[in-house]
Amino acid sequence: MWFIPVGKITTHKNKTEFKSAHSSSIVDITGYEIQDKQRTTNNYLNAAKFIILGKVNKFKKLTNCDKVLIVMGGKGNFRDDLPLFTKYKDRANSFRPVCLKEIRDLLATLYPVEYSVQCEADDLISTWQYLGHKTKKRIIVCTEDKDARQTPGLLFNPRTETITDCSGFGELELQTKISSGLKPKKTYKVKGYGRLWFYFQCLAGDPVDTYHPFPKIYSDYKVYNLLINCKDDKDAWAVLVEEYKLHYGSITKYTDWTGKTHRGTWIDILQNYVDVVHMRRWENDRVDVNNVLTKYNLI
Repeated sequence: MWFIPVGKITTHKNKTEFKSAHSSSIVDITGYEIQDKQRTTNNYLNAAKFIILGKVNKFKKLTNCDKVLIVMGGKGNFRDDLPLFTKYKDRANSFRPVCLKEIRDLLATLYPVEYSVQCEADDLISTWQYLGHKTKKRIIVCTEDKDARQTPGLLFNPRTETITDCSGFGELELQTKISSGLKPKKTYKVKGYGRLWFYFQCLAGDPVDTYHPFPKIYSDYKVYNLLINCKDDKDAWAVLVEEYKLHYGSITKYTDWTGKTHRGTWIDILQNYVDVVHMRRWENDRVDVNNVLTKYNLI
């Protein structure tokens, strides 16, 4: 990355390093023009192969698995067509990794690969995760993506090198962080797993995937307090019903992010966000909101 003020150019690995380097400087860093750059070495594919083989072998040992399947995104994604209030995964200004195609091609030469069709790689991961849960076979999915925490089955986090069984109703944990400085500030982050994590996402949305169901984004702290006393699925669905009716209970139509108007009620809006959150456990797997709410006598 290059950070360019008038008449001066400095180079840093990332924005964090740049801010740290100038934290005690009298230079006004807001006056810099930031240009993101990436570059590779001539032997980057050899280096990538070395890193990939090393990591995969390490993860195989840590999980006691002897086979590997790489899952990658393919063509189409049904979530792109959902009538959400914000565009799903709006990353027009994001910086795409250099040589992404070449690394994907390299992976396909090293291991068996499965590509998603009209869904996401995350859905395929959940399909395998659920298969292990259902058949009791030792299938352990490996991903840092938080969406996998909602699916029954074994999940290996390659960053923390821990295995979590995400089966059952699940749990939520409220983590508190206090900043340093003259005026310390508390911030909250929720982690969880199981079906409770699914309900959490239906209320909190996802800033990375750029969707949120309500006009004002619910904080992790607020959603945690809405769900923490839920004892079962009916309790959790009752919370979703209450919050969606609070915002959309009287509507008969709504407008999506493209400007298109749709006829529908709060149930249709809840269905849209259940669809975007839910990770498919099998092909065309879908949670029918109307059926669920009828089952629990919530409508």
